[in-house]
Amino acid sequence: MMKTNAKRKNSAVKKLIPAVGMLALSASMLATSTYAWFTMTTEVTVTGMQVHTVVDSNLLIDNFTGGSWATNDSTFEKSKTQTITSGNVIVPMSTVNGLNFFYTDPDNVKGNGDAIADTYIQYSDLSTLKSKYSAVEAPYLDYHFILKATNTDTTSPKNIMVNQLDLTYSGESDGNKAFRVAFLAKKFETATPDGAKTAPGLPTAATKIYAPDSAANFTSGQAVNGTSGTGTVTYGSQASDAIIASVAANSTEYYEVTVRLWLEGEDTTCKVQTFKGLTSGQWSLDIGLTFDQTKTGVYNLNMQTTS
Repeated sequence: MMKTNAKRKNSAVKKLIPAVGMLALSASMLATSTYAWFTMTTEVTVTGMQVHTVVDSNLLIDNFTGGSWATNDSTFEKSKTQTITSGNVIVPMSTVNGLNFFYTDPDNVKGNGDAIADTYIQYSDLSTLKSKYSAVEAPYLDYHFILKATNTDTTSPKNIMVNQLDLTYSGESDGNKAFRVAFLAKKFETATPDGAKTAPGLPTAATKIYAPDSAANFTSGQAVNGTSGTGTVTYGSQASDAIIASVAANSTEYYEVTVRLWLEGEDTTCKVQTFKGLTSGQWSLDIGLTFDQTKTGVYNLNMQTTS
């Protein structure tokens, strides 16, 4: 009788061991089933991206294609619309400053979606990126404009602030929060109302990086800043984070501004399931700028959908 009970116990233990093993495996897979962009081997199409910018009092705007610019005030308006028709297919990237972007090789992905190794490629040219993701047309989407700001206050500087930043998609968003927008603003140091001037180009880092409200990266506050590691990225959290430039008292200043839109690969919602249905539909980015340090601006990217 004692031998029979011992056999039963041994049998139960033998059955329990694989069950425990399967439970551990399931827990491991659950913990690694939603990884950052580096899980993705598919591209996202942002079709017919329209950018509409409206500026407030003492601000004027003009679309810009780069290179030399003739400061002809007659071309400036209170609002501009630009349709980005090229570079619509993008892949997720990661950056801490809006300038240096990184991605991973699609072969560097496990079956569960985790990166096999924390090794990344710094984006430097489209041909290299296309050798990894053949359908891609751009790493990110850029909209360029020149901003003219006139501060009539003779004693105090005034701030250029973002007071609207809405990204609208005509379809289902599926709770996506992986989009990011950066404002890269740099002043023309020698601009005058006439003649051609060379644009100042990009600053050393984004003036501001905007994320959707409650967006979160896999490692809190971290994005890729090298070929093998992450660094701190700061998103807006208060009204003062709406400021993209400050204009000196009693002066007129011109800025080259690049508004850059990308998919942040380190965002927790940046995965295939989120984006596989976003390959069609119309996108628009509505930007509002104000020139008054007493007004409250926005500091996050507002995601909207229309059916």
